[in-house]
Amino acid sequence: MTNVRVYTESVQQMCSELRNTAIGRAFKIPAPSSYKLKRLTYGCFVSVLFVYILCVIGYIITTTTFSTSAPSITPSTVMSFRCGNDVPVTHDATKNQLLTFYGHKELLNHPDVFRPSERLLTRLDFNFSINSPDACHLGSKPTIVIMVLTQHEHLLERTAIRETWGSVAKNKPWPGRRLHGEVRMIFLLGKSTNSTLNSQVRDEAKITKDIVQADFQESYYNLTFKVLMGFKWVKTFCPETQFVMKIDEDTFIDVPRILNLLVSLEWSNTIYGPFAFAERVVRANKQSGAHKAAVHMSAYPLDWYPPHVKGNMYIMPSDLAMKILNASQYFPYMNIEDAYITGILAKVFDARHVSIPEEFYDKSPTKDPNLCDFVLERKIVTQGTYPALAYSFWSRIQNTQLCGIISVENILKDFSHQKEIVQNMFLKRQFRNKETFTVKDVLTVVQENTTPLIEGLPTGRSV
Repeated sequence: MTNVRVYTESVQQMCSELRNTAIGRAFKIPAPSSYKLKRLTYGCFVSVLFVYILCVIGYIITTTTFSTSAPSITPSTVMSFRCGNDVPVTHDATKNQLLTFYGHKELLNHPDVFRPSERLLTRLDFNFSINSPDACHLGSKPTIVIMVLTQHEHLLERTAIRETWGSVAKNKPWPGRRLHGEVRMIFLLGKSTNSTLNSQVRDEAKITKDIVQADFQESYYNLTFKVLMGFKWVKTFCPETQFVMKIDEDTFIDVPRILNLLVSLEWSNTIYGPFAFAERVVRANKQSGAHKAAVHMSAYPLDWYPPHVKGNMYIMPSDLAMKILNASQYFPYMNIEDAYITGILAKVFDARHVSIPEEFYDKSPTKDPNLCDFVLERKIVTQGTYPALAYSFWSRIQNTQLCGIISVENILKDFSHQKEIVQNMFLKRQFRNKETFTVKDVLTVVQENTTPLIEGLPTGRSV
């Protein structure tokens, strides 16, 4: 009886508070004085229950709708996202998606912007003047094809990439690290107005066999065509690749770590890169005049871009790249390549994004470069990297002892007279699974065996 009284009084109190609200007036909640101790008012109870349900729904909406950041990758993260359909069937952003809509709220009211036209709007009928089919051997199934956007006169930049991080595309090893996958690489170019530059690039392609050139004009406005041309090359010459990466030539990347991410996580319908959830569209006006990032209303009429990745590098599954390639023909062309390809066209298939954590992405290494960032695994990617800096990064990767880390190979090379002792060190349980060792590791273990070895260690190392 006491429990009933307490319960009844609780309901009476809630109903009394709700009675004076808009919901209470709408549902005509009766006054508390009309309640009986042993007979609860049914209408009041239902009203209270309904309000609680509304509160739960409201909480879900506020915590799941319009998320403003993409998840960052950690080694233990596993993500699975829905795959979109192929063109012309698209994912309708207005149908049962209020709780899961992905993007700025303005986009929700304009689903037609992300529906392909029924007619061809952008032709991709350009031809390859240089196609370098040997960049991906017939029948090979690489893990990733890296597409480097370059310019004709930047031979030094291309050479630096080929001799540093890009050397793995020629089946060369990454010093001291294992590559969990196969890499292929091409350099993308349009046609220069300078015939001498075109001739030089043709000569370069005969030697390096990694240049891909199409017959549209080389220009900033045609950057989107460059990437789509790269997708078209992959479709024709390397269709078995699992992933496609777009990267600018002033970039240095940690290829082993990227491959580890790709093979260890689920990437269906997902794009990896520097994330932007909602970014305003730049328009040309009388005050600011023409701007290279300006977009005409006819190309994209909304004020906000969909979620996309921006910057100098992004990766996506090859099947998503092929769907985007196909869809691009049914949308107006836009020169802002990253927002267009990874945002507008990706939105057609309800693609998602995973962000590179800021601490792993150096946007201005030239200001205060730390040459050991890649050796110590503090960075995955840097932009604004000129050739001399790329060679400096690579020198540290080849000689890790300069960063306070000694590889097995370098230890055996430096202390060949104590080879047996050093080899025995690696049989110890605590080092069984380590591929690299700090100088402190070596000193600690070797000190138990021999003093001359300690004295023979090179000086000036950071421990």
